[in-house]
Amino acid sequence: MKLIGLILFITTLLISCQETQNEPFDLMTIPENWVRLTENDGNLIVYNSCDAGNLLLSISNSDKKQELLLHGQQEDYDFTISNSRKLNDTVFIDAKWKGTDDEQSFKFIWTDKESGLGRWITAYSNGFTSDNIFVISEKQNNFERVDQPCRECWGDECDEIENDTEQTDNLEIPVIGSFELSKMKMESLNKYGAGDCWGTISRYSLPNVGLAIDSMTCGEYGFTYTYYLLSDKDFIQLVYTKKSESILNPETSSYYYVQEEQVIDFNADPAISMTKIDTLTDYKLREMPINKDFSTENLKDKQTTYEHFEMEYKGTWEMEIDY
Repeated sequence: MKLIGLILFITTLLISCQETQNEPFDLMTIPENWVRLTENDGNLIVYNSCDAGNLLLSISNSDKKQELLLHGQQEDYDFTISNSRKLNDTVFIDAKWKGTDDEQSFKFIWTDKESGLGRWITAYSNGFTSDNIFVISEKQNNFERVDQPCRECWGDECDEIENDTEQTDNLEIPVIGSFELSKMKMESLNKYGAGDCWGTISRYSLPNVGLAIDSMTCGEYGFTYTYYLLSDKDFIQLVYTKKSESILNPETSSYYYVQEEQVIDFNADPAISMTKIDTLTDYKLREMPINKDFSTENLKDKQTTYEHFEMEYKGTWEMEIDY
């Protein structure tokens, strides 16, 4: 009897060890982009609050590093992933707040893989635990989208806010064309900056075409907005750049502003460059389009120019925020 008991004990111990053994897990097997769902009357919906939007989660994979980004709301939280492992049905992710040694752990569990539903859990140092159901971005349209009425947050200010939103959603880019961003899928986003200059680059997609928007502002010193029309393979087809730079006039001790708009069309044969330049004295008019016709000329070195924009485009995705 003692021998049988010992055998049963050892067998139970071995099974227990197998069940609790952590296995390395490849995060590239998990979809990259997720949208939080909210329960409403027993149903899951995509809920966008009027003051904070909706929480999005993205995992970026590269040869050098893996990152997890919580975004879509008032603040973005960026984490560098150091390790991922799996125990039974739960994936454990060890990470650090980007640029620090502060640790943050995440747990992921598929709740309905066929429907693209997963549960993401993390506990913050202040005691708050975030435990939400997310859906992969490709399947978010399977759930009702509910936008909280603007007036519930902002009252009478909503008329101006909704007008600004409408202008942002309906994007008119010279030569390139018109885009309704609300009907396009945002695939990726990166924020960067240091000192006085801060920027955000985002990539949107439609069937067979992509649009990347890089918006960098240096406050009163100026801004650069770059729009890339991309193929489905991320080859640059056209680039539209809008710049403003403030210049101090030493004679009057006042500033004037040099405005420039440029379109590079790599699809044209031969490739062309279109430019217009103007100066302003009114700071408030810097965002306005230049009221002139483009000056057009053939691109002298298409390959060198393409490589320049390609390096700028790819490099911006690697840039980070330096506080």
